[in-house]
Amino acid sequence: GVAEYSSVGSSACTKCPSGKFSASKALTSVDECTFCPRGRFSTPGSTSCEQECVPGTYGHAASTDVNEACKKCPVGRYNPTPN
Repeated sequence: GVAEYSSVGSSACTKCPSGKFSASKALTSVDECTFCPRGRFSTPGSTSCEQECVPGTYGHAASTDVNEACKKCPVGRYNPTPN
């Protein structure tokens, strides 16, 4: 299926993990799943990175963990809109 990969000899497909996406079929490795850009996040098997960091946080880094992808703004700073 879309956003799933399977290695040679595997009997099942695996979804691209959280923080990665793919709009392609017939992937052969998790490495073919693309990291979401900074400030965006995805759930397993996503075809895009539609989830954004919420207000009060900012896009820190590409990650498979929303807590790593989106960091709280430092003291004295704010982000009023998702990014």
